[in-house]
Amino acid sequence: MFNKQVSFFIFIINCLLIISCVPQKDIISEKSMGNSQNKSKKTIIANIDENYSKNSKTLENDLKNNKVRKEVISNLFSKKSTNNNVIFEFKNERYLQGIDKKEFQKKSIIAEKAINATFKMLTKTPSTGMESLKFNENYKVYKSINYKFNNYFENEKIFNDYDNKKNILVLLPMSGLYKKFGKKIRQALELSLLETKGKIIQISYFDTGKSFSSDKIIEAVGKNNPTLILGPLLRENIIKIKSIYNKIKVPIISFNNDNSLADQYLWITGFSPQEQVKTMVNYSTSCNKSKLGFIGQKNKYGEMILNTVNNLLRSQTLKKHLLLDVRTLNDKNILHKVLKRYLNYKENNKDIEKIQHVFDTIFLIGDTNFILEVMPILTYYDLDTSKTDVLGTNVLEDKILRTEHSVINAKFPKINDNNVDVFSTKWKKLWKNEPDKLSRLGYDIAKIGMWLIFQEIKLEELIKTNNNRFTVLGNKYKFLSNGQVIRPIEIMKIDKLGKPKKIKLCQ
Repeated sequence: MFNKQVSFFIFIINCLLIISCVPQKDIISEKSMGNSQNKSKKTIIANIDENYSKNSKTLENDLKNNKVRKEVISNLFSKKSTNNNVIFEFKNERYLQGIDKKEFQKKSIIAEKAINATFKMLTKTPSTGMESLKFNENYKVYKSINYKFNNYFENEKIFNDYDNKKNILVLLPMSGLYKKFGKKIRQALELSLLETKGKIIQISYFDTGKSFSSDKIIEAVGKNNPTLILGPLLRENIIKIKSIYNKIKVPIISFNNDNSLADQYLWITGFSPQEQVKTMVNYSTSCNKSKLGFIGQKNKYGEMILNTVNNLLRSQTLKKHLLLDVRTLNDKNILHKVLKRYLNYKENNKDIEKIQHVFDTIFLIGDTNFILEVMPILTYYDLDTSKTDVLGTNVLEDKILRTEHSVINAKFPKINDNNVDVFSTKWKKLWKNEPDKLSRLGYDIAKIGMWLIFQEIKLEELIKTNNNRFTVLGNKYKFLSNGQVIRPIEIMKIDKLGKPKKIKLCQ
């Protein structure tokens, strides 16, 4: 009996287990379906899948038949909302939309370079002030060089052999509009300094490219106690220094070319316009030219040169002079009429041999643009440069002008420059850039200055005893007591190929 009861109990348990494993029918009562529709009537959970549209239709049909299908949904993105009427649909996102990949990489590279540059800067040795001057890759030091100088007047250095130490204060535009000229002269000074042996020379640089007061110059002189001042380059800076000379009383050798500023303590070494005009006036007088004309720009420079020519002619006078203003130069029609009338041009002069030339010499004074405007028109109205001398300044040495056909046979003065190739070789062994006339002037004056500061007799006294002549690589300089510096000058003529050639008198 007991066994029968146990068997019956086991039978009941097995039946229950079998019933629990049977799938339930997917039937939902109308009442529960109604509640479900009230809660989520318009909510659709969508699977991100390529069969999106097909499944949506199946879901709609199932809802109409009051059936809910159960299926596994993969890659599901859901978002909660308080509004059950909102349908959320997720598609592939453009996570980097609006970001330019190249621009991002570019900024990253710039940032990386900036960081690397900062680390390099922090690991460098202290600056000597010469980093901006690039050495040529071919430059080699065959002998050890002892740099016994400072670059800036703010720095002070104590030398053991103080009695042999000499200071030079250099006034140059190291910044601003004219800094490239200042750099060229500085390179020339330091080339000259490196060639100086057995002497302790301190060069101190004062930047005239920035606005400065006269008191700053006085302060620099007081701090450095220079034996000589080299510079400045610009005219306005010379005027400023002249006003305080009584407080500094140091001889000054300037790189400027306006010899009207020359004085007994201030020497002007540049090739001045006055000296150039004087050379050309003497040339025309020596060649017995009598019908003289003058064409220049209507500004202070043109008026100054016109007065210089009139003063130098003495017994002679200009037959005609013409100063052209900006308005005339800009209006071609007016310019043609003015120059046509100036040459007394006549339309019926078809026979070239019978043309009567009003001038045998015309002084043409102006910058490159002025000459390019005027000369083609003059030759158009029968100015023959083979019969009429066109005399100008060293502006005519400009390559742009020498290639202009109307400028053929024009003449101009030029400083006699010797051993150009020798100096160029010296320069290129140290510096990467090309030397120019300002470089050569800076080198020559530095050599003269470094000799002068070690003399027991001052320059003023040397001039009085005729010890005022200097030669540097063949270039000659003669210092006068009035502050002017005389240099040998030659007259050049532009040939048919646009090359300047040295000529003899009246050639």
